[in-house]
Amino acid sequence: IHLQEAPDFYCGDEDLARRMVGRSGRAKVVHFVRNPFEMVLSNYFYHAQDPTPEKWVHIDDPCEYNYGNGKSLASHVLPELSSRTKITDKHLDAVVTMCRSLYRSNPRMKNATFYDHLLALDHWKGLQLATAQ
Repeated sequence: IHLQEAPDFYCGDEDLARRMVGRSGRAKVVHFVRNPFEMVLSNYFYHAQDPTPEKWVHIDDPCEYNYGNGKSLASHVLPELSSRTKITDKHLDAVVTMCRSLYRSNPRMKNATFYDHLLALDHWKGLQLATAQ
């Protein structure tokens, strides 16, 4: 039995099959889907706790959209999404633009962490920033 909370599988079919099936050659998958609105609220309230339960919120740049290898999340998911939805590069660019308008855009918050922003921004803007992350 393999349980992965908040899975981030941005890979090809063969790589995913190798990860999930492993040595047994067989796999059954049960996928639970959360209400996106509830998920966004949960993300915001969880990471804005004082003290925060996770250290990465003190070092993460929520507007950084490239991985260490230079590829973006969009380069992994957009080919699949664009063929099945109306989501385009422009939509994803709008999320990055919104994020940059909130994160370190205020001179008083120039050196503030993601966590500091979640605490300092009003709830609506904090929720937007958490969603962009």
